[in-house]
Amino acid sequence: MKKTKLFLAMALAAAVMLAGYGSDDSDSKATTSGTAAEEGANADTKAAADSADGAGLIELNFAWCVNNVDTAQQMYIDYAEAYVEYLNSTRSDIRVSLDIMDGQSSVDKQIGDIETAVAMKADAIILDCVDAAGITPAAKDAMDAGIPILDWRDMGDVCTVTVDLDLDKSIGEIAVDWYSKYLEENPDVVLNVGMIYGAASHPNCFPRFEALKTLEETYPEQFHVVVWQYGDWSTDTAIKMTEDWLQTYPELNCIIGANEETAMGAVQALKGANVMDKFMVTTFNGQSGLDLVRSGEFKMDVGCNKALGIPLLIDDSINMCLDGLTGHFNYSEITLLCVTDENVDYFEDWVNNAGDYSKGFEHTTLKESYQ
Repeated sequence: MKKTKLFLAMALAAAVMLAGYGSDDSDSKATTSGTAAEEGANADTKAAADSADGAGLIELNFAWCVNNVDTAQQMYIDYAEAYVEYLNSTRSDIRVSLDIMDGQSSVDKQIGDIETAVAMKADAIILDCVDAAGITPAAKDAMDAGIPILDWRDMGDVCTVTVDLDLDKSIGEIAVDWYSKYLEENPDVVLNVGMIYGAASHPNCFPRFEALKTLEETYPEQFHVVVWQYGDWSTDTAIKMTEDWLQTYPELNCIIGANEETAMGAVQALKGANVMDKFMVTTFNGQSGLDLVRSGEFKMDVGCNKALGIPLLIDDSINMCLDGLTGHFNYSEITLLCVTDENVDYFEDWVNNAGDYSKGFEHTTLKESYQ
Protein backbone atom coordinates (compact mmCIF):
# COMPACT_ATOMS: atom_id res chain seq x y z
CA MET A 1 0.00 0.00 0.00
CA LYS A 2 1.53 3.25 -1.03
CA LYS A 3 0.38 5.53 1.77
CA THR A 4 0.93 9.27 1.39
CA LYS A 5 0.17 10.87 4.71
CA LEU A 6 -1.29 14.39 4.43
CA PHE A 7 -1.90 16.02 7.77
CA LEU A 8 -4.16 19.09 7.58
CA ALA A 9 -5.22 19.15 11.21
CA MET A 10 -3.04 22.08 12.17
CA ALA A 11 -4.19 24.16 9.25
CA LEU A 12 -7.85 23.43 10.03
CA ALA A 13 -7.33 24.25 13.69
CA ALA A 14 -5.77 27.56 12.75
CA ALA A 15 -8.73 28.37 10.53
CA VAL A 16 -11.18 27.64 13.35
CA MET A 17 -9.21 29.79 15.71
CA LEU A 18 -9.19 32.69 13.26
CA ALA A 19 -12.95 32.40 12.80
CA GLY A 20 -13.47 32.56 16.57
CA TYR A 21 -11.63 35.85 17.04
CA GLY A 22 -14.26 38.42 16.14
CA SER A 23 -15.32 40.07 19.41
CA ASP A 24 -14.84 43.61 18.13
CA ASP A 25 -14.48 45.50 14.87
CA SER A 26 -10.71 45.90 15.13
CA ASP A 27 -10.23 42.11 15.39
CA SER A 28 -12.64 41.36 12.56
CA LYS A 29 -10.83 43.62 10.08
CA ALA A 30 -7.86 41.46 9.05
CA THR A 31 -5.45 43.21 6.71
CA THR A 32 -4.01 41.56 3.62
CA SER A 33 -0.51 41.60 5.06
CA GLY A 34 -1.74 40.07 8.34
CA THR A 35 -3.51 37.23 6.53
CA ALA A 36 -0.43 36.46 4.47
CA ALA A 37 1.75 36.38 7.57
CA GLU A 38 -0.64 34.01 9.34
CA GLU A 39 -0.81 31.69 6.32
CA GLY A 40 2.97 31.65 6.07
CA ALA A 41 3.30 30.79 9.75
CA ASN A 42 0.72 28.03 9.41
CA ALA A 43 2.54 26.62 6.37
CA ASP A 44 5.85 26.56 8.21
CA THR A 45 4.25 24.82 11.18
CA LYS A 46 2.61 22.21 8.92
CA ALA A 47 5.87 21.56 7.03
CA ALA A 48 7.71 21.01 10.28
CA ALA A 49 5.02 18.64 11.51
CA ASP A 50 5.00 16.76 8.20
CA SER A 51 8.76 16.33 8.33
CA ALA A 52 8.67 15.07 11.90
CA ASP A 53 5.78 12.66 11.28
CA GLY A 54 7.01 11.34 7.90
CA ALA A 55 4.21 12.93 5.89
CA GLY A 56 4.61 12.56 2.13
CA LEU A 57 6.65 9.35 2.43
CA ILE A 58 5.83 6.40 0.22
CA GLU A 59 5.70 3.39 2.53
CA LEU A 60 6.47 -0.06 1.11
CA ASN A 61 6.15 -3.36 2.93
CA PHE A 62 7.85 -6.39 1.38
CA ALA A 63 7.19 -9.99 2.39
CA TRP A 64 10.57 -11.74 2.17
CA CYS A 65 9.64 -15.39 1.63
CA VAL A 66 12.74 -17.53 2.27
CA ASN A 67 12.98 -21.22 1.40
CA ASN A 68 14.75 -22.02 4.69
CA VAL A 69 16.47 -19.74 7.19
CA ASP A 70 19.81 -21.49 7.58
CA THR A 71 23.19 -19.87 8.30
CA ALA A 72 23.62 -18.58 4.76
CA GLN A 73 20.07 -17.27 4.49
CA GLN A 74 20.35 -15.49 7.83
CA MET A 75 23.40 -13.71 6.47
CA TYR A 76 21.37 -12.60 3.45
CA ILE A 77 18.56 -11.38 5.69
CA ASP A 78 21.09 -9.41 7.73
CA TYR A 79 22.30 -7.72 4.54
CA ALA A 80 18.73 -6.94 3.52
CA GLU A 81 17.85 -5.41 6.88
CA ALA A 82 21.07 -3.37 6.93
CA TYR A 83 20.40 -2.03 3.45
CA VAL A 84 16.80 -1.17 4.31
CA GLU A 85 18.04 0.68 7.39
CA TYR A 86 20.46 2.60 5.15
CA LEU A 87 17.67 3.51 2.71
CA ASN A 88 15.31 4.61 5.46
CA SER A 89 17.97 6.82 7.03
CA THR A 90 19.08 8.48 3.81
CA ARG A 91 15.98 8.75 1.59
CA SER A 92 13.34 11.42 2.07
CA ASP A 93 10.79 9.89 -0.30
CA ILE A 94 10.38 6.22 0.70
CA ARG A 95 10.27 4.00 3.76
CA VAL A 96 10.73 0.25 3.39
CA SER A 97 9.86 -2.51 5.85
CA LEU A 98 10.49 -6.26 5.60
CA ASP A 99 8.50 -9.18 6.97
CA ILE A 100 10.70 -12.29 6.97
CA MET A 101 8.82 -15.55 6.37
CA ASP A 102 10.66 -18.86 6.80
CA GLY A 103 9.46 -21.58 4.42
CA GLN A 104 11.31 -24.24 6.45
CA SER A 105 12.04 -26.19 3.24
CA SER A 106 8.32 -27.01 3.01
CA VAL A 107 6.18 -26.27 -0.04
CA ASP A 108 3.03 -26.20 2.10
CA LYS A 109 4.61 -23.83 4.61
CA GLN A 110 5.77 -21.44 1.88
CA ILE A 111 2.36 -21.53 0.19
CA GLY A 112 0.95 -20.46 3.56
CA ASP A 113 3.55 -17.67 3.76
CA ILE A 114 2.51 -16.37 0.35
CA GLU A 115 -1.15 -16.49 1.35
CA THR A 116 -0.28 -14.56 4.52
CA ALA A 117 1.51 -11.92 2.42
CA VAL A 118 -1.62 -11.56 0.29
CA ALA A 119 -3.86 -11.29 3.36
CA MET A 120 -1.66 -8.61 4.91
CA LYS A 121 -1.67 -6.75 1.60
CA ALA A 122 2.08 -6.60 1.23
CA ASP A 123 3.24 -4.27 -1.52
CA ALA A 124 5.44 -7.00 -3.00
CA ILE A 125 6.82 -10.46 -2.33
CA ILE A 126 10.54 -11.23 -2.59
CA LEU A 127 10.55 -14.96 -3.23
CA ASP A 128 13.28 -17.54 -2.68
CA CYS A 129 11.17 -20.56 -3.55
CA VAL A 130 11.31 -23.99 -1.94
CA ASP A 131 10.29 -25.67 -5.18
CA ALA A 132 9.42 -23.91 -8.43
CA ALA A 133 6.69 -26.31 -9.57
CA GLY A 134 5.08 -26.51 -6.14
CA ILE A 135 5.09 -22.75 -5.50
CA THR A 136 4.12 -21.47 -8.96
CA PRO A 137 0.31 -21.76 -8.49
CA ALA A 138 0.42 -19.78 -5.22
CA ALA A 139 2.71 -17.20 -6.81
CA LYS A 140 0.30 -16.75 -9.71
CA ASP A 141 -2.61 -16.37 -7.29
CA ALA A 142 -0.73 -13.64 -5.44
CA MET A 143 0.00 -11.78 -8.66
CA ASP A 144 -3.66 -12.14 -9.70
CA ALA A 145 -4.48 -10.50 -6.37
CA GLY A 146 -2.38 -7.51 -7.41
CA ILE A 147 0.84 -8.25 -5.53
CA PRO A 148 3.95 -8.25 -7.73
CA ILE A 149 6.63 -10.86 -7.04
CA LEU A 150 10.39 -10.67 -7.43
CA ASP A 151 11.79 -14.19 -7.82
CA TRP A 152 15.49 -14.77 -7.21
CA ARG A 153 15.58 -18.55 -7.52
CA ASP A 154 14.65 -18.84 -11.20
CA MET A 155 11.08 -20.13 -11.29
CA GLY A 156 11.12 -19.83 -15.05
CA ASP A 157 10.06 -16.22 -15.59
CA VAL A 158 6.57 -16.75 -14.18
CA CYS A 159 6.94 -13.84 -11.74
CA THR A 160 6.81 -10.10 -12.29
CA VAL A 161 10.59 -9.79 -12.03
CA THR A 162 13.24 -12.52 -12.04
CA VAL A 163 16.72 -11.74 -10.69
CA ASP A 164 19.79 -13.97 -10.91
CA LEU A 165 22.40 -13.20 -8.26
CA ASP A 166 24.09 -16.57 -8.42
CA LEU A 167 22.59 -18.23 -11.47
CA ASP A 168 23.19 -21.92 -10.94
CA LYS A 169 24.37 -22.39 -14.50
CA SER A 170 26.94 -19.63 -13.98
CA ILE A 171 28.09 -21.19 -10.69
CA GLY A 172 28.53 -24.54 -12.41
CA GLU A 173 30.48 -23.00 -15.28
CA ILE A 174 32.91 -21.32 -12.88
CA ALA A 175 33.45 -24.63 -11.07
CA VAL A 176 33.94 -26.46 -14.39
CA ASP A 177 36.54 -23.91 -15.47
CA TRP A 178 38.46 -24.37 -12.22
CA TYR A 179 38.37 -28.17 -12.39
CA SER A 180 39.37 -28.14 -16.06
CA LYS A 181 42.42 -26.02 -15.32
CA TYR A 182 43.31 -28.20 -12.34
CA LEU A 183 43.09 -31.43 -14.33
CA GLU A 184 45.08 -30.04 -17.22
CA GLU A 185 47.81 -28.82 -14.88
CA ASN A 186 47.83 -32.21 -13.11
CA PRO A 187 47.48 -34.80 -15.91
CA ASP A 188 48.32 -37.70 -13.59
CA VAL A 189 45.53 -36.87 -11.13
CA VAL A 190 42.37 -39.02 -11.15
CA LEU A 191 39.41 -37.64 -9.21
CA ASN A 192 36.81 -40.10 -7.93
CA VAL A 193 34.02 -37.80 -6.90
CA GLY A 194 31.15 -37.87 -4.43
CA MET A 195 28.57 -35.13 -4.93
CA ILE A 196 26.45 -33.88 -2.03
CA TYR A 197 23.39 -32.26 -3.56
CA GLY A 198 21.17 -29.83 -1.66
CA ALA A 199 17.64 -31.21 -1.31
CA ALA A 200 15.31 -33.06 -3.65
CA SER A 201 12.80 -30.25 -3.14
CA HIS A 202 15.35 -27.67 -4.36
CA PRO A 203 15.94 -28.50 -8.04
CA ASN A 204 17.35 -25.01 -8.57
CA CYS A 205 20.70 -26.34 -7.30
CA PHE A 206 20.86 -29.19 -9.81
CA PRO A 207 22.39 -27.28 -12.77
CA ARG A 208 25.68 -26.71 -10.90
CA PHE A 209 26.14 -30.47 -10.60
CA GLU A 210 24.92 -31.22 -14.11
CA ALA A 211 27.59 -28.84 -15.39
CA LEU A 212 30.26 -30.62 -13.34
CA LYS A 213 29.17 -34.01 -14.63
CA THR A 214 30.15 -32.93 -18.15
CA LEU A 215 33.75 -33.20 -16.95
CA GLU A 216 33.35 -36.99 -17.21
CA GLU A 217 33.04 -36.58 -20.97
CA THR A 218 35.79 -33.98 -21.28
CA TYR A 219 38.26 -35.80 -19.00
CA PRO A 220 37.11 -39.46 -19.08
CA GLU A 221 40.39 -40.73 -17.64
CA GLN A 222 40.58 -38.18 -14.82
CA PHE A 223 37.09 -37.30 -13.56
CA HIS A 224 34.65 -39.96 -12.37
CA VAL A 225 31.40 -39.37 -10.46
CA VAL A 226 31.24 -42.36 -8.13
CA VAL A 227 28.21 -41.41 -6.03
CA TRP A 228 25.81 -38.58 -5.35
CA GLN A 229 23.13 -38.11 -2.70
CA TYR A 230 20.97 -35.38 -1.19
CA GLY A 231 22.52 -33.74 1.85
CA ASP A 232 19.52 -31.52 2.63
CA TRP A 233 21.88 -28.52 3.00
CA SER A 234 22.80 -29.94 6.41
CA THR A 235 26.20 -30.35 8.06
CA ASP A 236 24.99 -33.25 10.20
CA THR A 237 23.51 -35.09 7.22
CA ALA A 238 26.73 -34.60 5.27
CA ILE A 239 28.84 -35.96 8.15
CA LYS A 240 26.85 -39.20 8.27
CA MET A 241 26.76 -39.46 4.47
CA THR A 242 30.53 -39.02 4.16
CA GLU A 243 31.17 -41.57 6.91
CA ASP A 244 29.04 -44.08 5.00
CA TRP A 245 30.79 -43.28 1.72
CA LEU A 246 34.21 -43.88 3.23
CA GLN A 247 33.11 -47.43 4.06
CA THR A 248 31.32 -48.11 0.78
CA TYR A 249 33.50 -46.30 -1.77
CA PRO A 250 37.14 -46.57 -0.71
CA GLU A 251 38.27 -45.14 -4.07
CA LEU A 252 36.75 -41.72 -3.29
CA ASN A 253 39.23 -38.83 -3.11
CA CYS A 254 37.09 -35.79 -3.93
CA ILE A 255 33.84 -34.44 -2.47
CA ILE A 256 31.81 -31.53 -3.83
CA GLY A 257 29.25 -30.00 -1.46
CA ALA A 258 26.19 -28.11 -2.66
CA ASN A 259 26.87 -25.42 -0.06
CA GLU A 260 29.43 -24.66 2.59
CA GLU A 261 27.42 -26.39 5.32
CA THR A 262 27.45 -29.75 3.51
CA ALA A 263 31.11 -29.34 2.59
CA MET A 264 31.91 -28.58 6.24
CA GLY A 265 30.19 -31.82 7.17
CA ALA A 266 32.37 -33.70 4.69
CA VAL A 267 35.51 -32.09 6.13
CA GLN A 268 34.54 -33.03 9.68
CA ALA A 269 33.96 -36.64 8.67
CA LEU A 270 37.24 -36.82 6.74
CA LYS A 271 39.20 -35.33 9.62
CA GLY A 272 37.50 -37.71 12.02
CA ALA A 273 38.63 -40.62 9.87
CA ASN A 274 42.12 -39.09 9.58
CA VAL A 275 41.99 -39.05 5.75
CA MET A 276 41.65 -35.32 5.08
CA ASP A 277 45.07 -35.23 3.41
CA LYS A 278 43.88 -37.77 0.81
CA PHE A 279 40.83 -35.75 -0.27
CA MET A 280 39.97 -32.61 -2.15
CA VAL A 281 36.80 -30.78 -1.09
CA THR A 282 35.18 -27.95 -3.04
CA THR A 283 31.89 -26.12 -2.61
CA PHE A 284 29.71 -23.12 -3.45
CA ASN A 285 28.34 -19.90 -1.90
CA GLY A 286 31.67 -18.63 -0.49
CA GLN A 287 31.21 -16.63 2.68
CA SER A 288 30.78 -18.69 5.82
CA GLY A 289 33.56 -21.14 4.85
CA LEU A 290 36.36 -18.75 3.96
CA ASP A 291 38.55 -19.90 6.85
CA LEU A 292 38.44 -23.41 5.41
CA VAL A 293 39.63 -22.01 2.09
CA ARG A 294 42.54 -20.39 3.91
CA SER A 295 43.42 -23.63 5.68
CA GLY A 296 43.25 -25.61 2.44
CA GLU A 297 40.42 -27.81 3.67
CA PHE A 298 38.29 -26.26 0.92
CA LYS A 299 40.38 -26.33 -2.23
CA MET A 300 37.95 -24.05 -4.04
CA ASP A 301 34.70 -22.24 -3.27
CA VAL A 302 32.56 -20.45 -5.85
CA GLY A 303 31.80 -17.29 -3.90
CA CYS A 304 28.83 -15.00 -4.34
CA ASN A 305 29.01 -11.48 -2.96
CA LYS A 306 25.51 -11.36 -1.50
CA ALA A 307 26.40 -8.10 0.27
CA LEU A 308 26.39 -6.59 -3.19
CA GLY A 309 23.58 -8.71 -4.59
CA ILE A 310 20.93 -8.43 -1.87
CA PRO A 311 20.54 -4.63 -2.22
CA LEU A 312 19.85 -5.18 -5.92
CA LEU A 313 16.85 -7.31 -4.90
CA ILE A 314 15.57 -4.46 -2.72
CA ASP A 315 16.16 -1.86 -5.43
CA ASP A 316 14.41 -3.94 -8.08
CA SER A 317 11.48 -4.59 -5.73
CA ILE A 318 11.08 -0.85 -5.19
CA ASN A 319 11.26 -0.21 -8.93
CA MET A 320 8.79 -3.05 -9.51
CA CYS A 321 6.29 -1.33 -7.21
CA LEU A 322 6.87 2.30 -8.09
CA ASP A 323 8.18 2.26 -11.65
CA GLY A 324 6.50 -0.77 -13.21
CA LEU A 325 9.72 -2.79 -13.56
CA THR A 326 9.28 -6.21 -15.18
CA GLY A 327 11.62 -8.72 -16.80
CA HIS A 328 14.62 -10.94 -16.15
CA PHE A 329 17.91 -9.54 -14.84
CA ASN A 330 21.17 -11.46 -14.42
CA TYR A 331 23.65 -9.94 -11.97
CA SER A 332 25.82 -13.07 -11.69
CA GLU A 333 28.70 -11.47 -13.58
CA ILE A 334 29.14 -8.83 -10.88
CA THR A 335 28.53 -11.06 -7.84
CA LEU A 336 30.40 -14.35 -8.50
CA LEU A 337 34.08 -15.16 -8.03
CA CYS A 338 36.08 -18.38 -7.92
CA VAL A 339 37.72 -18.28 -4.48
CA THR A 340 40.94 -20.10 -3.60
CA ASP A 341 43.69 -19.58 -1.04
CA GLU A 342 45.27 -17.15 -3.50
CA ASN A 343 42.43 -14.62 -3.51
CA VAL A 344 40.37 -15.40 -0.39
CA ASP A 345 41.53 -12.24 1.41
CA TYR A 346 40.57 -10.12 -1.59
CA PHE A 347 37.15 -11.75 -1.72
CA GLU A 348 36.50 -11.20 1.97
CA ASP A 349 37.52 -7.53 1.72
CA TRP A 350 35.28 -7.15 -1.33
CA VAL A 351 32.30 -8.56 0.55
CA ASN A 352 32.96 -6.52 3.69
CA ASN A 353 33.32 -3.27 1.76
CA ALA A 354 30.16 -4.02 -0.23
CA GLY A 355 28.30 -4.63 3.04
CA ASP A 356 29.23 -1.24 4.49
CA TYR A 357 26.18 0.59 3.19
CA SER A 358 27.07 3.75 5.11
CA LYS A 359 29.39 4.45 2.17
CA GLY A 360 26.47 4.25 -0.23
CA PHE A 361 25.70 1.59 -2.84
CA GLU A 362 27.41 2.16 -6.17
CA HIS A 363 25.26 -0.33 -8.09
CA THR A 364 21.91 1.14 -7.06
CA THR A 365 19.16 1.21 -9.66
CA LEU A 366 16.92 3.58 -7.69
CA LYS A 367 15.74 6.93 -8.94
CA GLU A 368 16.72 10.06 -7.04
CA SER A 369 13.09 10.49 -6.04
CA TYR A 370 9.77 8.73 -6.56
CA GLN A 371 7.61 11.69 -5.50
